[in-house]
Amino acid sequence: MFMFKNQPKLLVTSFAVATAALIFASPASAWKKQNSHGEKAVADIRGVAKGDQLAPAQHVEYVEQDYSFDRFANDVKSIPLELALTYGATIGLGFTEWDWGSSSFGFKSEGFFGKNTANGGMDKLGHAWSSYVLSDVFARRIRRATGDRHSAAISGALLAMGVQTMVEVFDGFSSSHGFSYEDMVMNAAGATFSYLRQTVPGMDKKIDFRLEYIPSGNVGGFRPHSDYSGQKYLLAFKLSGFEVFEETPLRFLEIHAGYFARGFTAKEASMGISRRRETYIGIGLNLQRILLGDNAENDNVLEDVGRSALQYFQVPYTYYGTRNDW
Repeated sequence: MFMFKNQPKLLVTSFAVATAALIFASPASAWKKQNSHGEKAVADIRGVAKGDQLAPAQHVEYVEQDYSFDRFANDVKSIPLELALTYGATIGLGFTEWDWGSSSFGFKSEGFFGKNTANGGMDKLGHAWSSYVLSDVFARRIRRATGDRHSAAISGALLAMGVQTMVEVFDGFSSSHGFSYEDMVMNAAGATFSYLRQTVPGMDKKIDFRLEYIPSGNVGGFRPHSDYSGQKYLLAFKLSGFEVFEETPLRFLEIHAGYFARGFTAKEASMGISRRRETYIGIGLNLQRILLGDNAENDNVLEDVGRSALQYFQVPYTYYGTRNDW
């Protein structure tokens, strides 16, 4: 049995933050690579390899190849640092935050969004969202290293499922969790959404899957990963992605469809707050378009990180919904 509960949590949290920063901001390779099928691929987001020099940024054309195990293996080899950091941060969090190694292996049926579940389904949406983000991040890094968008989307989703499956297996050795098939279903949903968003033409410009978080004070401290009563999850439909709106002022707006649950924590119960599950619709500001424009090709590192953050996180108080709960 593994017991790491006395390790300092600050170190692990810092490692996790550093992991995210490195994955999002580390420079892509700037040279052409040759994969096992012999086709040439472009690796730098800012330039196209031309002989031994880099030409100015331009659209990269490539011919999609049939996906295979060799392709997957090459994609894995293209992002060793990202994978090592992700697995390292996840394992560290597991032993310090999720009680890994505290019991023998067991299964646990947790339900999905029922009123009698532990968190009203917020934890399940957390699995879907984290799988979606991991899939996107891995795919982005692979695409920068190989130039193949379709292959990167598949490999990114598979690699994200690998991380999430590891989490679920080790959760089986946690006295407070257990292996949950519901978590695996939501993991697969998030990874699938990432794949579709990257491969269906125009979908990435129309829809974002975001997390909004305001510390609730019900579980103590700043805990965006487990403070479920401070979270909302939403789909943001960006009007700028629809041709009919792209030349109108409406391109700066977006329509939200979201969900949150309240009253599921012990502190809320002690205060007499009843359990409730809320869906809502809203209208908000498209901060990506307002602050960064619609052309990501010329983004510098900070702009790239900012655009990604606004894709995955909803800034509070920048929208009005039918159930605001602020």
